[in-house]
Amino acid sequence: MPFILQTGDTAYPLTRNLLKPYADRADNSATIRRYNKKLSATRVIVENANARLKNKWRRLKKLNVLSAERARLIVRACIVLHNLVLYHDTEVPPTPDTVARVIPRHNDAAGKRDAISTFL
Repeated sequence: MPFILQTGDTAYPLTRNLLKPYADRADNSATIRRYNKKLSATRVIVENANARLKNKWRRLKKLNVLSAERARLIVRACIVLHNLVLYHDTEVPPTPDTVARVIPRHNDAAGKRDAISTFL
């Protein structure tokens, strides 16, 4: 299974698979403020994408699946269908995933967040 990195707000714990912002303090460096701003912008994009997906495939709003694996497969299928519709409606050039190539793997959550913060 591919490695999935998620974003969360300050209410969530920082884990290896979940990025969260640094605590909002007056003495935060420019690097930390930039990271927090980029992470927030990323979360907005993801939330907007989820809203578009639910608007396109309205059945997702009333999906009642007891198995997390089955729900994941249904959502993935909707994403593929959504992307096919987008691709055939308008041409969108693919963008390379530069972050995955530039930031080395870290086993600890804080190291990963620090590396991404420095990259940005």
